[in-house]
Amino acid sequence: RIRESEALFRVMFEQAAVGVAQLDSQTGAFLTINRRYCEIIGYREADILGRSFREITHPDDLQEDLIRMEALFAGKSTHYTLEKRYLHQDGHIVWVNLSLWAAGESPDHHMAIVEDITERKQAELLLRESEARLTESQSIARIGSWDWDVVNDQAWCSKAVYTMLHFEQETLDPALSAFLEMTHPDDKSRVREHVQSSLKIGAPLNFEYRHQISGYELMYVRVLGNPTLSENGEVISYHGVTQDITALRESEQALRNRELRYRRLVESLPVCVHTIDKAGCLSSINASGLQMLGSASESGVLGKPYLDFASDAERDRIGHLLEEAWEGSNSEFEYQVSFNGRERCFQSSFVPLSGPDGTIEEVLGHTVDLTESR
Repeated sequence: RIRESEALFRVMFEQAAVGVAQLDSQTGAFLTINRRYCEIIGYREADILGRSFREITHPDDLQEDLIRMEALFAGKSTHYTLEKRYLHQDGHIVWVNLSLWAAGESPDHHMAIVEDITERKQAELLLRESEARLTESQSIARIGSWDWDVVNDQAWCSKAVYTMLHFEQETLDPALSAFLEMTHPDDKSRVREHVQSSLKIGAPLNFEYRHQISGYELMYVRVLGNPTLSENGEVISYHGVTQDITALRESEQALRNRELRYRRLVESLPVCVHTIDKAGCLSSINASGLQMLGSASESGVLGKPYLDFASDAERDRIGHLLEEAWEGSNSEFEYQVSFNGRERCFQSSFVPLSGPDGTIEEVLGHTVDLTESR
């Protein structure tokens, strides 16, 4: 059974959708590393084992990494998560989301999990750049300008619009009705209602829709327009831009797909992984956690106060540790709970999760049932 367990762990280790490695805490050397980790950094296993993570970390990110690593080795923390850059073997930069924690009670070895977030970083960069392109639409590719004479329902479009929408300039009637004919059927009603509502109150145009290039091919388009009003306040024209955002939407979908894969990985872990919201209630929990609590579904536990699951004797102590987590401190602790007349021993940890602005939004918890090992 032990050999079967080791074989199963090895398969999970090698086939994981994220990079997993074991590091020497003192030297930072890779001791074991899986296939996905090697793919992310571009090294063969034989070429990276024994080398330190310092050698492949971007110089601008190394100091922060070392500070957190030293804190782990000194026992000041048990886990940290960091977005950092690796230097791929071929020289380009790879962005990763790194999670590192002590492997067991001894700080001599640490486990690392990395997820390649390069595409997400590129998507964020593209999004920031797209806002700048709106101010210089005629000089930037994939953005075209237009003017719409509302009174006569006639429009002028730059060549970029025709090229972007895959139409010959002389074959396209630029009237609004003609553009609606090329809008995906599921989007037509929404686009028409938005335009009519904006016309009625003299508001800017700001909407997205799917443009039909052919009977089966679609592109995602964003439209922005500012109105010109008559003396009595009626809209007489709009001037705006049309932007192809297909690549951005596809990148976002790819990101959602990766997040789904990560969620599936969490669901497959043999330990309880859960999050606690600002109200102190369980906001998510994986399958192992539900089994540990003896619940058949999430609806039976989500939204309930986390401390309700603690015994009377442990509630104050765990509550204090949870308060410290909301103040930014990690913690690891053991406690006992009585289930169906049987005492069970658990080991848990709290890790604060911060949002983009640095504010703690949730507390991540890991719980392992130690009963059988005691």
